[in-house]
Amino acid sequence: MSKQKTLEDLPDVAPINTPEQVEAQENLDNSVTLDFSSKADSGGTEFLPLEEDVFYEFSVEKAEVRERPVYDNPTEMEKVIMVQFIVEGRTDGKDIKDVEGTVQGPGTRKIWEWLSTTATGFAGSGKPSRTRMCIYSLLNKDLEEEFKGVKTGELLEKGCKAMLEIKTKKDGTKINKVFKYSPL
Repeated sequence: MSKQKTLEDLPDVAPINTPEQVEAQENLDNSVTLDFSSKADSGGTEFLPLEEDVFYEFSVEKAEVRERPVYDNPTEMEKVIMVQFIVEGRTDGKDIKDVEGTVQGPGTRKIWEWLSTTATGFAGSGKPSRTRMCIYSLLNKDLEEEFKGVKTGELLEKGCKAMLEIKTKKDGTKINKVFKYSPL
């Protein structure tokens, strides 16, 4: 004799919405319409690079694993760690300034770093990888020591010092890149 199945015996399925819930969601969806201006009319939010050769204090606002195409093989994907930093100030206490000398308020500028999940050691020259330098600085670890089991969530709200340099992108735009990380 077979037992009659009940809802509890079925695999988890999405709950069925009532007509009122469906209508409420449709109203919510219909309450937002996005309008996009052209790039020329948008006014943009481009920031000039910050001064280089200065140590800035960074704090991690976001850290998450992402996938992106491999640089020399775009058909293959690789995992990277995206870290979003907030520039909290300069370590010498002076004002944060862009390259034209305009003062930038603490916490108003952000820097993004894309870290390799595989290049975690040292180059042939003995220089630590960018990933190692960044994460060890955030966690205040000795660069030469072994350290295992780091999860991206452990980086949130951590801080470090970073020295910036100015690089030129292919389109001629000047941007900041982190040249060096150090613990606070």
